[in-house]
Amino acid sequence: MIVHLRVFGALERYLGGSRFEIELPSGTTVRELLELVHQRWGDALPPQFWDAEAKRFQGPVLMMTRNADIKDVDVRLSDQQEIWLLVPLAGGQGISTRLVEKGIRQ
Repeated sequence: MIVHLRVFGALERYLGGSRFEIELPSGTTVRELLELVHQRWGDALPPQFWDAEAKRFQGPVLMMTRNADIKDVDVRLSDQQEIWLLVPLAGGQGISTRLVEKGIRQ
């Protein structure tokens, strides 16, 4: 299956781009995606954004899909799913509205 990773803001610089298509086995979980993030970009991510020991984003980083924030790392991803990595600039208030305005979120 293919998962589309979209990266916004400061994270683009550390990951080296804003859009990635990642091929994963069917049934892959968010936790397994985070393991892949750790393998590919963990060394490039600063500690204010990435917890290398826990292999997860932290601090101001939001991990989202079209429908919700991703909190459960054991949820299974689906083919063609978009995952967004965002760093809110002003505390995050109103971020859903801005995503809708940009056509990113419904």
